[in-house]
Amino acid sequence: MTEEEKKAFLAGMAGVFQGANMQNAQVNMFVESGAKVVYKEVTAIRNAEHSVPSARFPASIGYEHGAEVLILLKERGFVPSSTDPSVFLYQMGCTDECPQQLGPIVWLKNKQLLREMLELWFRRLIADKALSKARIEEICPQVFVGEDGLQLSLAKPKPVPSLESDELKKFFATV
Repeated sequence: MTEEEKKAFLAGMAGVFQGANMQNAQVNMFVESGAKVVYKEVTAIRNAEHSVPSARFPASIGYEHGAEVLILLKERGFVPSSTDPSVFLYQMGCTDECPQQLGPIVWLKNKQLLREMLELWFRRLIADKALSKARIEEICPQVFVGEDGLQLSLAKPKPVPSLESDELKKFFATV
């Protein structure tokens, strides 16, 4: 592909994003196959004033309890110690104050423990039928990523006895 063809392609992609309140569009990777060019991934950078945050979890437990849970999750290695409290508490529905640098929460343990933590966190909403487990499964990939930066989907429900699981249950019994 010539430089002129690449510029034309980028100009065309920028046009695609104009109607979607986009400030810039960046093509991350090209795949060339003869004269045909296919883009594999397009990252859209939204204008910060007009961006709409991705889905996040609904309010369930208060700010103070959410901060306590975050401390436990950091201490026990469920999330990195560098996890930004304002991002975590916003994504988990403990505050409506959206941080300037909103990003996903990195989960360091397995997907089953993530499912258990979320079901314990939202147990009251689940019991009241205000939030379904299916909805939690839909929101999860938009909020949690693995160490590799890839979105996490929840494991199928299958309680697996573990010390970490017992620790989560014991802690959430106090929240």
